[in-house]
Amino acid sequence: MACGLELQPVMDLTTERTRALTGAAAAVVELREEDAMVYRAVSGSARGSLGLRLNLYKSLSGRCVLEARTLQCADSEEDPRVDRDAARRVGARSMLCVPLLHEGNAAGVLKVYSPEPDYFNRDDVTTLELMVGFIAAATAHAVAQRAREALEHRFRVLAELATDGIITADARGIVTFWNRSAAELFGYPADYLLGKSFTCLMPQRYPLSEALAPGRFDSSRVGNLLGRIIELQAVRADGSEFPVELSASQWSIGNEAYFTAIVRDASERKRLEAAVLKLAHTDELTGLLSRRAGQAQIDREVARSQRYRHSLSFVLIDVDHFKQINDTKGHAAGDEVLRRLGQLIAERVRSSDVAVRWGGEEFLLALPHTDQVGARALAEALRASVEQLAFEVVPRVTFSAGIAVFSEGEPSHVPIARADAKLYQAKSEGRNRVAY
Repeated sequence: MACGLELQPVMDLTTERTRALTGAAAAVVELREEDAMVYRAVSGSARGSLGLRLNLYKSLSGRCVLEARTLQCADSEEDPRVDRDAARRVGARSMLCVPLLHEGNAAGVLKVYSPEPDYFNRDDVTTLELMVGFIAAATAHAVAQRAREALEHRFRVLAELATDGIITADARGIVTFWNRSAAELFGYPADYLLGKSFTCLMPQRYPLSEALAPGRFDSSRVGNLLGRIIELQAVRADGSEFPVELSASQWSIGNEAYFTAIVRDASERKRLEAAVLKLAHTDELTGLLSRRAGQAQIDREVARSQRYRHSLSFVLIDVDHFKQINDTKGHAAGDEVLRRLGQLIAERVRSSDVAVRWGGEEFLLALPHTDQVGARALAEALRASVEQLAFEVVPRVTFSAGIAVFSEGEPSHVPIARADAKLYQAKSEGRNRVAY
């Protein structure tokens, strides 16, 4: 896999987004080069490691390429598959590698790592597996770019085989060629656009439409759009708009100037990005915020409370005898209890409240503009509702809860710790109660 003009920016962007979505210390794209794995795109704490070479046969990323499957290391100090010295140099105590597949072969990996052991979970695996698709898409664009530099007849043959839409126009902005995929993408008959303006495929609000209008082609006005991938809305034959990725290049035959655009429908990528963000922010079982996303939101609420001096209360909830439910009824029953409880919490809290699956059978609520009395009222109402809620998997479910109120100047973990202490008080006093 070569780092083409179109591929490198996408690899750079992918590492940045992957690191942000997983919360990793670093994200890296490593490509196989003979018997080495080479850092070709880096983000986070790996920024100073661009060009770093690892032994293909003695590194986790090399094994990931050779086996063409996702590999995870919980602790580099104990995992024999890892180059321990290299891991120590970059501060990779735990890591996750997903292969970059190109034409059926693993040409490299997308890797994240953290200085903390056992940092990554199943959601992070899903995130990386979705993100590698963006690099694969860029690889297809790079292949198409090389095809455009070939002879015209060879270009046309390859263009008709391409799954991306490929459109060529002359200096007047008049379409001279478009492939079958482009016709299908925009919903026109195969020869409809030939001889017509390229601008009919995009909303007139875009500067590119004006710059490419018939008789007004001006390369200086579109120069900043050439040679890179841009995102914009396109227009189908029925008038509907949809998102596309467009990569345009300018070339010439003799004194005649032309430009070629490679167009890809970005609807699915947008959907996948939304799915990735949802996975990163939402607990899959309960539908509430994940702990990582919840902590970030809680910190924002603490800052608001500090700045505007309004009350902020925390309620920490723990399902009573949850281990017994799992042990006697099975984990599927336990999951159903958590799912129903998450649903009930989501229905009862306000849109301004922060509801988090804090871990296992624990839930944390952050309640802005709410004092201890208001927090008690909500917690007691939830407790009574759960106690009366009909569960198919178990005859009765209860929870205990602890309440704490934020005090000016303290970080978020301090009131949460107080709520946790109150929770254990409620447990010790017989469970199915709220302590404050």
